[in-house]
Amino acid sequence: MFRTITFIAIVVWLIVAWEACGDTISGITKKVYDGDTYSLCTPDGNIMIRLSFIDAPELKQTFGQQSKEFLSELIEYKSVNVITSKKDKYNRYLGITYRDSTNVNYTMIEKGMAWWYQEFSPNDTSLKRLQQDAQKNKKGLWSETQPLQPWVFRTIQYRDSIAKKK
Repeated sequence: MFRTITFIAIVVWLIVAWEACGDTISGITKKVYDGDTYSLCTPDGNIMIRLSFIDAPELKQTFGQQSKEFLSELIEYKSVNVITSKKDKYNRYLGITYRDSTNVNYTMIEKGMAWWYQEFSPNDTSLKRLQQDAQKNKKGLWSETQPLQPWVFRTIQYRDSIAKKK
């Protein structure tokens, strides 16, 4: 009986672990839209990718253009692999992008070009450490006195657009 329960538990764990790993999509980046979104050209067509667990400044924000340019230098027109497990509400694939062995998501945080999106990866100690190091060394957006988080910026923009309609 114990062996059967153990076997079932192992099988269930393997299924969950397999699904958590997600799929790998390979292609050539076609266009970088901002510091966390780009188009990937695959054999099956073009798809949109949103870098998971990070949030880059909006283009109209301080450091928005620099973040986009940095991501462009890293991946635009280059071969990448994306580990993805789902899509967001905008039908973009959420994923971790690798160019060769470089984790692009981590690099964006390490260089101060994006925030760790703690809400979606609260236990990611690697991203936490990378962001703390970037802050301490005043890299990228952390060279600003009080950088504004993109999610706060979007909330303010939305609130202001509603107020204008009234």
